[in-house]
Amino acid sequence: MPTPKLSQELKEEARRLYNQCLTEGYSPVGAGSGPSAVREAARRLDTNPTTFLNRLKRGKYTEQQTAIQLSQKSISKEPVTPQNTRVQRYSSVYPSGPYPDYDSFVVLPDWHVPFHNTEHLCCAREFVAIFKPTVIFLPGDIFDCYQLARFPKNPELLHKLQQDLDLAREQLELLRMSAPSAVIQYIQGNHEFRLRKYLWTKAPELSGLRDLDIRHQMRLEEQGIFYQEKPIRHKSLYVKHGNLIRTKGGYTARGELERNLITGVSGHSHRMGCSYMTTPNGVIKWYECGTLADIERLSDEYLEGQTPDWHPGFAYGYVNEQRCTVYLAEIVDGSVIYNGVSIHG
Repeated sequence: MPTPKLSQELKEEARRLYNQCLTEGYSPVGAGSGPSAVREAARRLDTNPTTFLNRLKRGKYTEQQTAIQLSQKSISKEPVTPQNTRVQRYSSVYPSGPYPDYDSFVVLPDWHVPFHNTEHLCCAREFVAIFKPTVIFLPGDIFDCYQLARFPKNPELLHKLQQDLDLAREQLELLRMSAPSAVIQYIQGNHEFRLRKYLWTKAPELSGLRDLDIRHQMRLEEQGIFYQEKPIRHKSLYVKHGNLIRTKGGYTARGELERNLITGVSGHSHRMGCSYMTTPNGVIKWYECGTLADIERLSDEYLEGQTPDWHPGFAYGYVNEQRCTVYLAEIVDGSVIYNGVSIHG
């Protein structure tokens, strides 16, 4: 196909947009902020902001390519809204939003950055952009904190703590771009706790410094992410990282259910499963939600060549004060099925 001839005006428009995107880089788009260059470019190129940014970083978009694609799209000056993004193309398939009496939510467990699975996280962010949850729960172990573990460690990774923290922050910023108006609740896991535990045991004199914690190191407040050190209850749903590990999928869910006696979700086990219990007050249930880590890389560091019984995926659902419905989303070949449609990063 011959390269289309581009007007000078279109070239200038593409150059402006392209340079703004490069300058903006990984800057998050928080709730209530104005349109960003990345979101504007993604809308005009009819793609998701996260997908556009990933391709831009990998060199998939050049200034010339951007201009050519812009020439094939109508360039509207209307304000950028979620309805102007890729989500609108699914409007005939996906529900338009949460049911009036319910909060919609997504649970994205156990990333273990830097041992995260990039493809699975892209898939999860694409799902978030389509599902448009009211709340996103991050039930811990988002950051692995590998260097502060008590077991023998790979010496090649020992001096990369700050690099790993920066990478985790960038992944959170990408998530915020996919859900600019969602409430994000980040619940501390045992891996995040490693930093505080290390300070308490190795350098207690430094433990009072305000910047030496996960909240400040990842700049969570700047992204509008709430960091919780304890489990939280959101309406009728209890959300925690988890402190039980049983031998098979669903067994941990049963243990958490018997311990907490409330409907809830957790991570920690890296498995997917659920368990139900009928009580005098009705049916309660618990879900363990899988992992978004790179299972092969993570198991190489922690399980010494064993085949882990871990399951890639996450959870989503709806909750109000009286009722909660949870669905487990299994990731297979980098995609999930939602309402009969395959979603991939």
